[in-house]
Amino acid sequence: MRNIITILICTIANFSFGQERNDIIQQRIEFISEQLETESIDLTNLLEQTQPLFVTITRFPRCENVNIDAFAVQNVTTPLGFCGSTIVNLFGKDSLTDCMQNLGYNTLFEDFNEINDISYFDKCDDEQYQNMTLFAYTFVKNIS
Repeated sequence: MRNIITILICTIANFSFGQERNDIIQQRIEFISEQLETESIDLTNLLEQTQPLFVTITRFPRCENVNIDAFAVQNVTTPLGFCGSTIVNLFGKDSLTDCMQNLGYNTLFEDFNEINDISYFDKCDDEQYQNMTLFAYTFVKNIS
């Protein structure tokens, strides 16, 4: 009988914690949706307002041969043909990790397949920005 009561209490506590967690996630989704409707989302503001414990970023394109960010114009094409041009940000080697450190996060995990494994901008005038590596990161919030 005591075991059944213990299991019942744990189940109720787990359900209420799970519901509270779902409510928090729902609030964050609503916040992000509101931001998307009004303006573009700034990573700094988003992280300062939501304060997540962990942040995971996958497929982050990083230029290995440079230390500063740059902008470039990239032509967009599909199987149907040329669609137009867009301005893209070319991230320097430490751009994301420096930004996250300034926001109070430490790198917990960093992984990639192969250095310079993609060549998005092979026609870029500055050869340093031609080769990129897709990185996956997990950051953890400093708790003091």
